[in-house]
Amino acid sequence: MEHNRDFKRNIKAFGYHRSSLVDYPGEVAGVLFLKYCNLSCDYCHNAKNMNFLESKSEEQFKDILNDMINSPSTGLVITGGEPALYGKDIVLMLKHLRSCTKKKIKLDTNGTMPEVLKPIIKDKLVDMIAMDIKGHFDSYEKFGYHGDKSLLYESAFMIRTSNIPYQFRTTMWSGLDENDYGFILKNFPDIKWQKEIKEQI
Repeated sequence: MEHNRDFKRNIKAFGYHRSSLVDYPGEVAGVLFLKYCNLSCDYCHNAKNMNFLESKSEEQFKDILNDMINSPSTGLVITGGEPALYGKDIVLMLKHLRSCTKKKIKLDTNGTMPEVLKPIIKDKLVDMIAMDIKGHFDSYEKFGYHGDKSLLYESAFMIRTSNIPYQFRTTMWSGLDENDYGFILKNFPDIKWQKEIKEQI
């Protein structure tokens, strides 16, 4: 049965920061880094660690979840990688966190899987969503995406109309062209601009 599904066994984490001042606006947040991504962005500052660090064991993962719940932080951030790749398991994990703590929960996503975001938004399992806007949606091939571009538009619309605080953000890097900048400025005037990070976390 679905409620017996063991998300702790299925979700793979590669890192955890107990306290961050930059990952959740206005909150001191614990940050959980999940493995695997369906994009391959040249500028990704998590890629090296995500691809080469071993996954936490199931026991280590349980300990991290307990620390996230019981630490003095005021917020929690679930990032990656791409958390939505875990499908039903990420929904179950967010339900678990929501039931165990009053801390604010933020989810980072690339927006390629709106079908996973839908129940998260519907059930108000997070207090904030951040979606990375890589460039013009029609040119996402340069980020390793070969799926349906309409899914990106669907996610952006869903997030913007969710009544959940959100943040659209993009990284300024050498691979962006005038078409990318024009698309972002027109469609996401509230975007948060980030500089490319050279060093690894």
